[in-house]
Amino acid sequence: MIAEDEDLLSAVEDPEQKARSLRLQGLGLVLLVMLADRLVLALEWWAAEPSRTRNIDADPTLWALGGIIESLSLLCLLAYVLFRQGRSLRQLGVTARWSDLPLGLGLAALIHLPHAIDDLAMHGALRSSLVSGLGVERVTLVGLVHLLCFAAERELILRAYVMTEVGAFTSSAVLAVAASLGLQELYNPLFRTPTVLSVLIRCLYYWKTRRATPLVLGDFAAGLWVMLHAAAGS
Repeated sequence: MIAEDEDLLSAVEDPEQKARSLRLQGLGLVLLVMLADRLVLALEWWAAEPSRTRNIDADPTLWALGGIIESLSLLCLLAYVLFRQGRSLRQLGVTARWSDLPLGLGLAALIHLPHAIDDLAMHGALRSSLVSGLGVERVTLVGLVHLLCFAAERELILRAYVMTEVGAFTSSAVLAVAASLGLQELYNPLFRTPTVLSVLIRCLYYWKTRRATPLVLGDFAAGLWVMLHAAAGS
C-alpha cells in the first residue's frame, strides 16, 4: 500500500518536475544565444585581442538591418521556446490595449528622469540629447524599425521573460529584479547610476503590473526622443 502511494505521488510530481526542467532549459537557451556575442567579446578582451571592425559597422543602414535580424531572431526563439511549453507571449504581458500607449509615454519620461536628475545635480543643466531642438534629418525608417525591435528584445526577454521565470523558480521579487538588472548590465554594460536606476524603474513596473507592451513602447519612445535630439545636434 505504501509502495503504491509512493508511485502515485511520483507520477503526480513527475510532470511538474519535467515542466520546471523544460522552463529552465528554455531560459538557459534563450540567454545563451542572446549573450553569446557578449561572451565572445569578453573573451577577446581578456585575451587582449580586441574585435576587428566589421565592414557592416561602417554603414548605418547595414548595421541597423543586422540589428533587426538579430532582434527578430531572438524574439522568434523566445516565441518558439514558449510554444514548446504550451505558453505564449501573451502570458508575459504582451497585450494590445489603448492604455498601453499613455503608459508607455509615461514610462519613457520615467526612463529619462534619473538622467535628468543626474545632469542637474552634476552640471546644473540638462544634456543636449534631452532638450535640444528636434531634427529628423538622420532618422530613417530602418533606424526606427531597428529601435523598436531592440526595445522589444530588451523588454520582452531581459525584463518580462527573465523576471517571470526567475520569479517562478524562486518566488522572490528581489531575485527576479536582481536577475533582470544584472543581465541588462551584462548585455549592455553602462555602469552609471542613472542607467541602473532607469532599468530598475522598468523592472519594478513589470513586477507590479506584469504588462510588457507599455515597457516596449516606453523604451522605444525614450530612444526615439534621444534619436530626434541627437539628429538635431549633429
